[in-house]
Amino acid sequence: MNPLPDEHAEILDHQFDFVEFRKLFKSAGADNARFTSILRANATFPYILPQVSLPSNPPIQLMDAGIRDNFGFTVSFRYIAAMREWIEKNTSGVVILQVRDKRKDIEGKGDSQRMLSRLTSPLGNVYGNFIKSQDFVHDELYTSTRRWLQVPLDHVMVQMEQPGEANVSMSWHLTALEKKRIEESVFSKENSIAIERLVKLLNESDKVEDITQKTDG
Repeated sequence: MNPLPDEHAEILDHQFDFVEFRKLFKSAGADNARFTSILRANATFPYILPQVSLPSNPPIQLMDAGIRDNFGFTVSFRYIAAMREWIEKNTSGVVILQVRDKRKDIEGKGDSQRMLSRLTSPLGNVYGNFIKSQDFVHDELYTSTRRWLQVPLDHVMVQMEQPGEANVSMSWHLTALEKKRIEESVFSKENSIAIERLVKLLNESDKVEDITQKTDG
């Protein structure tokens, strides 16, 4: 990508928590960025991968998107708010499908930690608390959005089962056992029920649209 022209520097002087990459870096060839490069930049997790800089002036330093909005909920609700009139006029409702790498209701581990765990736990605790804090915010956003949105809003959650200490590693390369555990989790009873609910919601949506079209006709 080419460097961002200096006339955009004023934009970067303001505090924004979200920017539209393609619009901000249009003149820098944003549409020519490789998909793999975007994925890599999005996964810049502290201490695991080197930091990524965008071609702006001053440079924008990227970190893992999960630190701000791990499941994309905040972005989703902002989008719903921005598109509210269109959504209410042209759809029969909104269904948010959330895929989590850990259960939302994680139980505490207690105090029985090994020495190595105690040394490495501060970073893990910070990251874990980020997620829990985001969950609280997301629950509030979901509840408040359901109040003002004039069409149904539903939330379906698919979760990765990671019992005890047998967590799937945060790595680009997973072992055969880890891949098997992920596959088994996808087809767990709880996730199967969630997928069935998703299908039911989508089918109900199709029926509502059919009725609406017949009424308009």
